[in-house]
Amino acid sequence: SPFDTVDRILAREAGNYDFAVMDIHAEATSEKLALAHWFDGRVRVMFGTHTHVQTNDAQVLEGKCAYITDLGMCGATDSILGVKKEAIIHKMKTKMMSRFDFAEGEMSIEGALFEVNTDTWHGISCKNIKFSSFLHFCCLFLLYPYFTPKKSRIISLKILSCKSVIY
Repeated sequence: SPFDTVDRILAREAGNYDFAVMDIHAEATSEKLALAHWFDGRVRVMFGTHTHVQTNDAQVLEGKCAYITDLGMCGATDSILGVKKEAIIHKMKTKMMSRFDFAEGEMSIEGALFEVNTDTWHGISCKNIKFSSFLHFCCLFLLYPYFTPKKSRIISLKILSCKSVIY
């Protein structure tokens, strides 16, 4: 399970990193939240991806982990998953694949801003961010940690699927 796998990785790498960041790429919000509570205090920044719908639950958990269930997406506002709506609707109605062309028009960029104390490595805050009304879209993804001059070591964990977690 993802619980056991991440437990093993954190145990194996203990002492080799200052704080852990986890991307939980899963469909169900309950699975993401269960993982967040299990690893709260051992992972300092956790965020979900995959659904393309930003959640409104940015928070710092009891064990000082900054968390949001889903970051959202970067893409056309008037779309489904950033592609033309007709293609997704056709696929859902007919169960047949169709070409996924990117949607055009007004664009938005969604995500979260995480703040971590560099003395304790505790999550301080997590805030939703959303920029919209872009007529032209330039996609720039940055994982740019800003730290005090001391050297920091980060372990990044990505869970690609949680389908076997809850039955």
